[in-house]
This record gives sequence, C-alpha cells and structure tokens, in this order.
Amino acid sequence: MQAQHSIKVGTQIPLQYAVQYDYQWNKHWSTNAQVGVLTKPYDQVILDVLKAFGVDQSIVNVLTNAFNFGVISQVGTNYHFGKNYVGVTGSWIHLQAADTPISAIQTAFNVNVSSYPVRPRQNAQTPIAMTLSSDLYNAGILYGRRFTFKNPKIEIHTEFSFAKTLASSSYVESPQRSLEKLSELIDTELKSDYSSYGYLPSINVFFVYKLGMSKN
Repeated sequence: MQAQHSIKVGTQIPLQYAVQYDYQWNKHWSTNAQVGVLTKPYDQVILDVLKAFGVDQSIVNVLTNAFNFGVISQVGTNYHFGKNYVGVTGSWIHLQAADTPISAIQTAFNVNVSSYPVRPRQNAQTPIAMTLSSDLYNAGILYGRRFTFKNPKIEIHTEFSFAKTLASSSYVESPQRSLEKLSELIDTELKSDYSSYGYLPSINVFFVYKLGMSKN
C-alpha cells in the first residue's frame, strides 16, 4: 500500500471542534496531529464532570467564572483493520483565562487577595483584576469506524474515545498584585482535582478528505 495523506474536520462531542492531519504509511498503521477549540456549547463540560464527581462547589464556582474558551492539541497513533481502527492519543488542553471574580477565589481558597504584595508602580487602592488559567495533560484511547462513498477521496469517520488527565498546572495573574504564592496554593488544589476526576469521554464525527498518496 502507498502512504495516504488525509485531512479530517469535525467535532468531538462534548469537547471540541477540530482539524486533524492523518498520515497512514501502510495498511495497518497511521499517525495524526490535531488542533481544536473548546468553546460553546462545550465550554463547561470539564467543569460538569468535576462537579459530578463531587469536587467542592466553591472550586467549581471559581472555574465556572474563569474559563470560557480553550485550545486543544493532540497527537495519536492508530492501528487499522478492515474499516475499523483503534488508537492511543496524547493531548494538551489550555483553558483560557477570563476575568475571575475575586470573591470566588477568596471563598474557595480561604485567602484575602488584598493582603498580597502590591506590584511596583501600582497603587494599593486600585481595584484588583485577576485571571486564572489551567493546562491539562491527558492520555487516551479510541475506537473508530470508517464509512466510505463512491468518491474514493471522501469518507466519514465515527469514533468513541476516552481520555484521562494525568497532570496539570494552574496559575493566577494580576497586574496589580504579586500572586506567586496564591498560584502555588491554587495549583496544588486543582492539580489534585484534575488528576483525580479529569475524565474526558467523547463521541467523534469527522468528515475526511484524502489528499493523495505517496510512495513509501
């Protein structure tokens, strides 16, 4: 078999909208790289999973107010048999920060944000603005099925996938205050919650366009 190059465009419900490049170098094996965005209506799914597993409501409140957008990058390897395939994946999810309510932070982590050092050339009376971001590192497995058409360049792929958060890093930033110590506290708490309860199942649907073949 000649090597096959493909572009896949679709969605992983309920996680992201994604574009993937797939390179199948022989009958059974392929590799892929994927980028996607996590936005409405999928932007609260990770938080809903954490809440369902019993993460403290005050922590969920912080994350609900902080995150409204994310980006996801993923790489994977698939083994093909007939019109089926199974695969393993590794992914990075960046949950993009938005304005984070100080009251939610203070309640969840039992801190007084005003007690943290004022940055140089900042006025202690200036209202404090904060943002919170998280990076999640995940590993997963999937099963897929190819549906072919008369046009050999076009296929539809459906997949069932499951990923687990293995590690994470979180941090808060403010132009008015030095929050390194608070970042450490928040990272420690969220690292435990993400690694314990970060389960990411999805149903994936991709439109596939085969670009062409090349010699091995």
